[in-house]
Amino acid sequence: MKNTLHCGRYFLRRGGLYALLGWLLMALGPHSLLAQTTDPTGGTLSPATTTVCTGFNSGTLTLTGYSGTILKFQQDAGSGYVDIANSATSTYTFSNLTQTTKYRALVRNNSGTTVASTEATVTVNQPPTATINSSGPTTFCTRALFTWWRGRAAQAIPTSFC
Repeated sequence: MKNTLHCGRYFLRRGGLYALLGWLLMALGPHSLLAQTTDPTGGTLSPATTTVCTGFNSGTLTLTGYSGTILKFQQDAGSGYVDIANSATSTYTFSNLTQTTKYRALVRNNSGTTVASTEATVTVNQPPTATINSSGPTTFCTRALFTWWRGRAAQAIPTSFC
């Protein structure tokens, strides 16, 4: 009777469901029913690229399309990936970067398999350097107070213009 199915009417009585399931497993063979697990998908980190100026900056990276549990975010500023503490959520907010940094998230399923998301790169541009050169006396024709910023520090510079 193994591997043979018969047509006809079958009635289930008390306890009969388990007998029927046992018969099906025997009829179909030991490898017919396998538990299927899905590997985790690390997901997509977006935006994939972002550009900011050095120093005072911020932005949010969002992880979508993942399956499993988010373990943490990691960052790489050029020396390899390092863990970011308290970052087991689907979003991560960076701030005050001074150099280009790559980010990724690590995701794990119940079987313990861990995979990485796609990478997101935050490119940090250095500010331009301004230089004023004069080939002789320079005259301005007004009086003003200029505020110059260096990082977060403001410096007021009074300027006399004649």
